[in-house]
Amino acid sequence: MDIVIDFLKRLRVKRKNELIPNYDKLRLRCPFYGFHFFENNFYDQNGNQCPFITKRYAPCQMEINDEIPDWDKCRFFNTEENRVIVGEIFTKTRILPKEFQPEDGSDWVMIDWVSYIMNQSRIDYLLN
Repeated sequence: MDIVIDFLKRLRVKRKNELIPNYDKLRLRCPFYGFHFFENNFYDQNGNQCPFITKRYAPCQMEINDEIPDWDKCRFFNTEENRVIVGEIFTKTRILPKEFQPEDGSDWVMIDWVSYIMNQSRIDYLLN
């Protein structure tokens, strides 16, 4: 069994369409929380930044209002008016979450990240 676990760790394979992180990191249910947007990339800032506020550093608006950040409940940016823009971001933007940064320097596509963050029933990785 240890050989299989080591093999999965090395290849970073997907199981049931889920990503396996290189290490555990607590993430909230917002694929944008803690990222800075620059030149079609989202860079992990390990903070509470909201990349939709681009002219300056700005924390998550939900958090400012004493709410737990959750993309499904975000009334500031997850709105009908922003649906097309957000859809384009999901398909055209690269994201660099530190716990998934591959050793070879490549990056993850946003849609995979969204699925990982928003999935409520993440599998228990064999990597305890």
